[in-house]
Amino acid sequence: MNLDTEALYKRLDERVGRGRARIEAAGEVRWLVEIEHRMGTLSKDGSDAAMKMIDDWLGQSDEPAGMLADMYARYLDERVRIKLLNPPPWDQIDIAWDAWRAEGRR
Repeated sequence: MNLDTEALYKRLDERVGRGRARIEAAGEVRWLVEIEHRMGTLSKDGSDAAMKMIDDWLGQSDEPAGMLADMYARYLDERVRIKLLNPPPWDQIDIAWDAWRAEGRR
C-alpha cells in the first residue's frame, strides 16, 4: 500500500476536530499506522515515512512531544482491539481517550 499523505494529514486534523490535543491525535494516528504495518497493509518504508510525517505535523523535532504521542499510542494498543467490532474500533478509541484524560494525562 502506498502512503497517501493527504489522507494522513486529514486523519490527524480530523482527530483534533474531535477534541484531541495534537499529541493525542498524533498518538492515535501513530497507533493506526502501526496496526496497518502489523497487518501487512503498509510497508516498513511506508510506516517510517508516515511516522516522519506525523512528527513533522506535530511541528517539532522535540522529543517530549513525540515521546508523549508514542506513550499514548502504546496506551491505545493495550486497550483497543481491532478484531472486536462491538464496540466499533473508533468507539473503543474514544473510550480509551476518555480513560487517558481521566487519568490526568495529556
